[in-house]
Amino acid sequence: MKSILFVCFGNLCRSPATEIVFKHKLKERGLSEKFIVSSAGVSDQHTGQTTDFRVMQEAQKRGITDTHDNPARKITLDDYYNYDLILAMEMEQLLELQKEKPADAKCEIDLLLSYVDTPGDCNILDPYYETESNFPELFDILDDALEFLIIKLTK
Repeated sequence: MKSILFVCFGNLCRSPATEIVFKHKLKERGLSEKFIVSSAGVSDQHTGQTTDFRVMQEAQKRGITDTHDNPARKITLDDYYNYDLILAMEMEQLLELQKEKPADAKCEIDLLLSYVDTPGDCNILDPYYETESNFPELFDILDDALEFLIIKLTK
């Protein structure tokens, strides 16, 4: 079983959206039992808050009915030991994760978009301070990136 943690800044938009979409894709392929999937943030600024309602609206529009009921949380030291792969949404978070990773932790840390075969920006921009119109773009990016991730992880 492979364990994956998706990480953004506050665990309100990008990482919960990624978790939801990834779990949905795994479920469609009958792979849910092969993965442990969760999300966190590098900041504790939003700890305890619920996932941004715009994430859930966009998920529902795309036929994703599973909800994200976990409150926002900050990544912990245990996460570095409990997950095989920790994927950041942008370079700033990647650097923070690499800096905080204990020397004896075996997890791999990378950018989610490093799994995409097409060149482009390595950062998934944060739609939190934007309008609802930015959430479809977020889900489009996640849809493509997670297809590549599943292919690479199930080879």
